[in-house]
Amino acid sequence: MQGDEWEEKWGEHYHASGKVAKYADKWGKQGTNVWHERWGEDYDSSKGDACVKWTDKWAERLLPGGAREQWGDKWHEAFANGRGEKNGEVWSVSGSGERYQRWWGEHHLGGNRVRKFGHSTAGESWEDTVDMDTYYNPVPHFGFKHALAHSPQLRNVPLKPKPIDEKNPFGPGLDQL
Repeated sequence: MQGDEWEEKWGEHYHASGKVAKYADKWGKQGTNVWHERWGEDYDSSKGDACVKWTDKWAERLLPGGAREQWGDKWHEAFANGRGEKNGEVWSVSGSGERYQRWWGEHHLGGNRVRKFGHSTAGESWEDTVDMDTYYNPVPHFGFKHALAHSPQLRNVPLKPKPIDEKNPFGPGLDQL
């Protein structure tokens, strides 16, 4: 249909230090419906097995008369060395403006102990500590060496030679530090 659109932006950064950052930002429109999604993953092997992952998704629909309804969810998790936390939110806004939100979280304390908690605008609330395994994947699918190995065309681009100063062929020396 005329006026329908879709856009995506993706990125991946692989650092020799062991850090990896991956992300996406998506947006789409079809008729009166609009979608948005953003997500990311950050890994840092210099801090043990640290990783942070998150997502934020929402949609909206334009209604007759100019009203709009919206809904979405998002979550965030951060872990390192067997401990960490997860938290999230689900929300909606009706065409008449009525709002609903529900928040939840988990604190992974180590030793298979997890504190779960949450509340909502509808009056729900909970909190409990349970025995449960903690699972997270702290290893990205790729690393710096893999990214380099998968980029032979890029590595085959010839480097330009550095210009040499005839008066000072070895560079400025320690005096410039």
